[in-house]
Amino acid sequence: MKCTLELQPVTASNLAELHQACFVEDGHIVPPGATDLFRRDGEIVAAISLFSPAVMFWAHTRKLKAPESFRLLHRCKALARERNPNFLVCCSSTSPFRQLLEPHFGFRLLGGVDVFEDAEK
Repeated sequence: MKCTLELQPVTASNLAELHQACFVEDGHIVPPGATDLFRRDGEIVAAISLFSPAVMFWAHTRKLKAPESFRLLHRCKALARERNPNFLVCCSSTSPFRQLLEPHFGFRLLGGVDVFEDAEK
């Protein structure tokens, strides 16, 4: 299957749509500081946050198949390298990608962390 994903920057005009696809439809938080999103057939199916040095990624649980997700992660890695070759990847302990990052995507685990956001904003 050919990857037919269109890359677009996150803007004020598509942020609500990204929130709908990621949080409301799929039950995940929008990657903080999301910079880019991916569409397939007009629908948002993934997003990435490429602010330095951390990269955060979301892929729709039900709308992407494994082979497409693998190609998408390789594409996201290439995008991150273009913007900052010294990037780090944040990955939830519950993500199906976590155990694949080292053997299939060439990452090295540095250790576990919990990520917090300002709850008083």
